[in-house]
Amino acid sequence: MFAQTSIQMKKALKFVGGALGLMVLVTVALLLVHVDFSSPEKLDDFIEAKMEAVEAKGLAIAFIENGQISWSNNYGHADVEAGIRVTDETVFQIASVSKTVTGVAIMQLYERGLIDLDVSINRYLPFGIVNPNFP
Repeated sequence: MFAQTSIQMKKALKFVGGALGLMVLVTVALLLVHVDFSSPEKLDDFIEAKMEAVEAKGLAIAFIENGQISWSNNYGHADVEAGIRVTDETVFQIASVSKTVTGVAIMQLYERGLIDLDVSINRYLPFGIVNPNFP
């Protein structure tokens, strides 16, 4: 039983790693590469080509403008072996993506003058943090 759980965990980690890698790749490509996305079909072709290049199994993407989803699509499989496609309800593990989201949120607070990056984090948290390697 432990061996099967270990195999499932390895499959899940491989899937999550591929999905995260693809999300980063697509984000960087959208920001740095000038590609014609004048139609949804051209965007789909681009995303599918990138998925194939990194051997990603499945992906869900949404663009949000003014708090509303302006475009979204699902690609590939949530479970290739079972033939289950990615849907709007597919749950992805966020892993290290939460670090990026947290970083952006902190910088938004900084830009609004609500936090000071040069003071101790303990000023803002309801609990204390001590780093033994930093005074």
